[in-house]
Amino acid sequence: MDDYIAVANAVRAINPKHQRAVVDWVKAQRKVDFYVDNAAWIADQPVTNDCGSDASYLEQTTGVTQNKLDGMHKAALRGEEKWHDKALELESCMPGRELENATKQMIAAVEFSDRHEAAHRAHMKMRQYNQAADYAINEELASASSKVLAAMANLMMEGITK
Repeated sequence: MDDYIAVANAVRAINPKHQRAVVDWVKAQRKVDFYVDNAAWIADQPVTNDCGSDASYLEQTTGVTQNKLDGMHKAALRGEEKWHDKALELESCMPGRELENATKQMIAAVEFSDRHEAAHRAHMKMRQYNQAADYAINEELASASSKVLAAMANLMMEGITK
């Protein structure tokens, strides 16, 4: 959840006296987003597997039972409702221009964060690719080096035996 609400620190109120309300509203909105994403992820989990087993795929792979999954889903929906109500309460206390400004800044901060995360993932993927390529090159060089050493040893042995 910390990743979700971190964008609240980037949002600034037009009037400094509304700063706290703006930050609290952004945090509440981001908590709603967190619980919505969490509930959606839980709902997307496979309930059964193709093997015809009585146990669910999720239970077999993680040990989480369907009852536990249902409880997690209900908790996520309760969290979503709780923070949505809080966001509406904070919204009612904020001037319209502060709300509009905070919404624009929050969206921009979330988009920036998403782009940054995507760039980081791409960087890590490229790094893995480079590491694999370096390993292959080093493996090839080690193999060539071994062949050269073996050939030199053969030449030396031939020189000694002649």
